Amino acid sequence: MEAKKIAQAQSSNLLTDAQFAYLQDLVYRKMGIRLTPVKKMMVQNRLGRFVRRAGIDSLTVLLQSVKSDENGPVAQSVYDTISTNHTFFFREINHFKYLSMTLLPLMADNCMSEGRPLKIWSAACSSGEEVYSLAITIEEFKRLHSAANLQYEILATDISQTVLKIAEKRMYPAESISGFPYHIKKNYFQQGVGSFHSIVRVKEELKSNVCFVKHNLLDPLPKGNLFDVVFCRNVMIYFDTESKRRLLENLKRMMSPEGYLFIGHSESLYNAKPDFELVQPTVYRNVGT
Repeated sequence: MEAKKIAQAQSSNLLTDAQFAYLQDLVYRKMGIRLTPVKKMMVQNRLGRFVRRAGIDSLTVLLQSVKSDENGPVAQSVYDTISTNHTFFFREINHFKYLSMTLLPLMADNCMSEGRPLKIWSAACSSGEEVYSLAITIEEFKRLHSAANLQYEILATDISQTVLKIAEKRMYPAESISGFPYHIKKNYFQQGVGSFHSIVRVKEELKSNVCFVKHNLLDPLPKGNLFDVVFCRNVMIYFDTESKRRLLENLKRMMSPEGYLFIGHSESLYNAKPDFELVQPTVYRNVGT
């Protein structure tokens, strides 16, 4: 009898083909993400863990709740669970080197002479490591160059409220910065004490230049100041041609003339519209109108 109950519990957390088809349609409609059949096991495992943590009876019960309100809090938890991706500080380090060594020397002079802040958009910021890596890169540039007066603003957006809360808390495993130089750890992180010794926290001063906002990249941002640099990395790999087109139009709309777009190393804008000029692999310059 006990074995039968275990088997029933396990089977209740298996996605049927019909349930996965519903999720494919739902996630595409809400997020523009195309879930291919090879993603079924990943989705099943993530939702299975969510069901257990939340104390929900089964995936069937979960999806019934989602169907009853596709804009409700349970549905949002499902979107968060499916879309959350692993990230880490200074991921794809060449991007930060290019920003520091090539773009910042040019942009810093322009911004200071024009009396305006450098504006950067982290368009899929996840749990915040990319955002704080950008802030550290700029602070280090200011420290090493005659750019102490450079002001900057970073808009950090993500579709997941869950990861935005993590980013705003600024707390990460100490091992995530174990390979950093001593001065980086000292200047930009606080070591936890006692039972929090295995945790580090990004210093408040670094966050003061960052604004976190929940945003779906398939929707345009309210028109405002244009961004000099946009990081939108490892997002388009989940999009089909139409969603990718909408995304790029929204990004371009918010970029300054001659602004720069950074994408993931497994992505490409080959034959993409609107036009971006390839500067070096995965780095593009805004061109055209």
